Amino acid sequence: MAQTDITQEKIDEFNVKPSDIVFLTGSGISLDSGLPDWATFVKNLLIESKTMDSDLAELFVRRQSNLLVIADGAHQSAKSNNLEWKQVALKGLYGTGVNEKPASQMHKIVARYQFEFSCPVLTTNFDVLHEIAGLKHLEHLVENGWNPDEDADPDEFIPKSHDEDRHDDEGRIVVSHLHGVLDPRPDGLISEEKSLIIGQSDYNNLFKKGTSWQSKVIDDFVRGHKTFVVLGHSLNDQDIQNWFHRHSEDDFTAYFFVARESLGVDKETFERLFDPIKQQWSSINVTTIMIDDYVDANQILLEVYYRNKEGSNNRYNPPATRISYLYSKIENDTRKASEGTLTCIESVKKPYYANIDDFDVSVWIADGKGSIHRLSSLNRIFLKMDPLKSIETGFDSKYLAGRAICSNSVMLEQASDGKWNTIMARSFSCEFTDGPELSIGVVTVAVRFKDQKSSDSSLEQLRVYIDALRETLSCEFSRLVSSLTE
Repeated sequence: MAQTDITQEKIDEFNVKPSDIVFLTGSGISLDSGLPDWATFVKNLLIESKTMDSDLAELFVRRQSNLLVIADGAHQSAKSNNLEWKQVALKGLYGTGVNEKPASQMHKIVARYQFEFSCPVLTTNFDVLHEIAGLKHLEHLVENGWNPDEDADPDEFIPKSHDEDRHDDEGRIVVSHLHGVLDPRPDGLISEEKSLIIGQSDYNNLFKKGTSWQSKVIDDFVRGHKTFVVLGHSLNDQDIQNWFHRHSEDDFTAYFFVARESLGVDKETFERLFDPIKQQWSSINVTTIMIDDYVDANQILLEVYYRNKEGSNNRYNPPATRISYLYSKIENDTRKASEGTLTCIESVKKPYYANIDDFDVSVWIADGKGSIHRLSSLNRIFLKMDPLKSIETGFDSKYLAGRAICSNSVMLEQASDGKWNTIMARSFSCEFTDGPELSIGVVTVAVRFKDQKSSDSSLEQLRVYIDALRETLSCEFSRLVSSLTE
């Protein structure tokens, strides 16, 4: 099941009133922004604290089970080497250049909930991508004519980081950083060393305090019968287990998306894990929603947002229905759709390379039933959907195009054998009148370089080209969908 195959039944599993939601987010939602996962962050701490070199740190982290203890070791090394721990952590998170990162699709979706339904955000992340996404969304609202009440304080709508008791800012859009803040922006908040929860000793001190501000915040939301929506955390996360176990006897609800992609198992094994995983978490009031790919959670949240936001119309169909309808219309007149798609491809200037043997572009369309199908290719028009090129979708698809429909990023595959030595793929979306924007297909660019190896500049040109194709195809198919509903 890709995001294009999500049914109403799957959406109904997320039975939540949006205004009751409290988001509890972890590092998983920042991976698409280029930030490290927990293991990589700990490895970076070892390097930046001068505990060991890069190769040894890689080996050391891979062979250890308790990364929290390793983080403690890096902290001690930083002290021994007269390095400021919060600067070590800042470089470990953002890299030596300490550059600001872009918000991911999930950050942007959460920002919509914050503004539309006043949903609080609690995060164990040190980054400020929730705040950056909130600012971008605020700018978007203003550009589209949104104007708050004259008596409102403009500062109220600027998302603010908090690394201590949030009650000081009732009424503001606040992101509570349960483990501290590392903001790389000029004048950004960087928590004091005592407020950074990174190593095992930090966790021990946090949970030793039964009245920590983090516990108070969570206790208040539990007593207020709020619904926790957990994003970007793993099933083994120490925070989640401790906090929810503490409230296992209380009347509260939490939702946890479990992606097959996160477990790295095949579909059959995943189905066998359904009941054990659901039973494990239901004992502490956590409802698990089993999905295939990480982006499925994004789309389910978007669908619920669309149906509940102010001013939404009553006409709605889930992703699988919207995609199936579009696919059936294309299938009924494949030649016309293929010609239109080829026109889109030809309208985008192809990058020039002196060292190319061959070059091709293909466009693939989802059917809402777990596959994508080739609709057109460069210099070719299909009279009917290509029966020889139907690809199963999923993060573990054998083909790059099948994986790309389940991602919001550019995907790259390089090989030394076969017809092509470089293939790049990216999904494209379109707007619907009966639901939110949704990925509907994939564009792939295949290149055969003469020297068997593409340079960084060549790959960058390909990225620019495929992004331009993506935008053009999105506009074309949005027009097509609009014409089908007129």
